[in-house]
Amino acid sequence: MSPLISVVDDDDESREPVAVLVKSLDFSVESFASARDFLAWSRLRQTSCLIADVNMPGMTGLELHRRLVTLGHAMGRTTDART
Repeated sequence: MSPLISVVDDDDESREPVAVLVKSLDFSVESFASARDFLAWSRLRQTSCLIADVNMPGMTGLELHRRLVTLGHAMGRTTDART
């Protein structure tokens, strides 16, 4: 089974082509129109990689990342470039 990549973007014209590209590279992909939709998804923990728009209404991509870290669902380790 290929890694699951989730795409979160409020703009259909951006989200759909990214999802098609990811799928063409033989990854499993799910796409969401908002951060809240992604957070409510039952398979959230199965996501290996998250591609999120930074500028979304309601909750930005950065706010989504912070929420995932707080909930213990970080997709990967983040590092501080200053260290």
